[in-house]
Amino acid sequence: MRWLLAALLLLPFSFALESTNFAGEHPVIYGSFIAYENNNSVYVYNLQSKQNTFVARGAHPSIFGYTLVFDVQEVEDINGDGDTADSIVYYYKINDKTLEVAGVGRHPFVFSNLIVFSSKESELGVDFSNNGGLEDDIIRGFDLSNKELINFKAVGDYPVATKSSIAFLTKEDQHGFDLTADDDKADTVLRVLDIQTRGVDNTRILATPLLLSKGTAVFSTDKIYIFDMKEQKVRGLPVNGNHPGVYEDKVVFERDGNLYAYDLETLQAAPLDIKGVEPVLFEGTIAFSSSESVLGDLNGNGVEESIIRYSIEDFDHLPYEDCDSAGDSCAGLNAKPRKAKEKKSDVVSGEEITTPAEREPTYPWYYYALGILIAIVILPPLSYYGYKYYKKRQKSFGF
Repeated sequence: MRWLLAALLLLPFSFALESTNFAGEHPVIYGSFIAYENNNSVYVYNLQSKQNTFVARGAHPSIFGYTLVFDVQEVEDINGDGDTADSIVYYYKINDKTLEVAGVGRHPFVFSNLIVFSSKESELGVDFSNNGGLEDDIIRGFDLSNKELINFKAVGDYPVATKSSIAFLTKEDQHGFDLTADDDKADTVLRVLDIQTRGVDNTRILATPLLLSKGTAVFSTDKIYIFDMKEQKVRGLPVNGNHPGVYEDKVVFERDGNLYAYDLETLQAAPLDIKGVEPVLFEGTIAFSSSESVLGDLNGNGVEESIIRYSIEDFDHLPYEDCDSAGDSCAGLNAKPRKAKEKKSDVVSGEEITTPAEREPTYPWYYYALGILIAIVILPPLSYYGYKYYKKRQKSFGF
């Protein structure tokens, strides 16, 4: 019997599904923590201790290490500006159970010591984009190491960040420019800001809010796309799906209420045999929400809800297939040929391309100071010797 047990241990396997038994949606995951929202409140569930913690009223959670960020609409004047119309970004330290304000904004994302988010100019009363109005969304940041706000001043929303760059979405009608060169200003375009130089690259890619992990972002317009933050390259995967999540070389996504995994190395997909939506991935743990209207009363409270669940999967040994034949268990996931009207996104199905980025330069202040200094030093002697040369030439020609 021992040889049979050893053989079974070597076979591909997947752990059983687990349920938090708590109602929620929009989960995010990092390490052993799942953060999620329910009824306009944010919670943290500890996978190890099985403890669920109410954090505060809020939405749009993001988590990195022991730092959880989210936004909340004021019901009282939190920032002391005389109104209750603002959205406020909070950061919560899970290990210390402390809650503090980062600034006025929404849709936060945290990476290391940097929180990035968007703020409405109308909430701040400042025209950061210098276009004569206060209608724009502006990318800002908060440095956790020194507690300082950073105004990146780029027009955009839904930012995600690495240590060197910020990717975000810009509405052409806010920015005032046709970023895709398609003769309209109706698109939402992916742009990338260099944190050090503050220069902004326009990728001309039409996108939806990104989910980012380890420098690789993923988004979906029914078809799934991978975006390399460093190389600024985009690749359209040959599968259709919604709400993708990514970790290293694995992508998870939902299609018609079922969850799937995609291997970026083998270019194959596998069904997870799980009913759920909004999957997110960290290492081998996938978290998601499942509707009790589909699966029945999962937590036994007699109320029809969506329940936060998770599973620890062996993603390297799933039954991956090409999904291109009727016999494949993932048949039907392949992306359909693209329509001509979608060509303006500059993405070719199944191919990796370098995005035609157009630099929108923003130079550090000392570049301008150096230019002025050079002009002050060089122009006087240049004018003096230039005049002497001119008089000399006059004499040589007998003038």
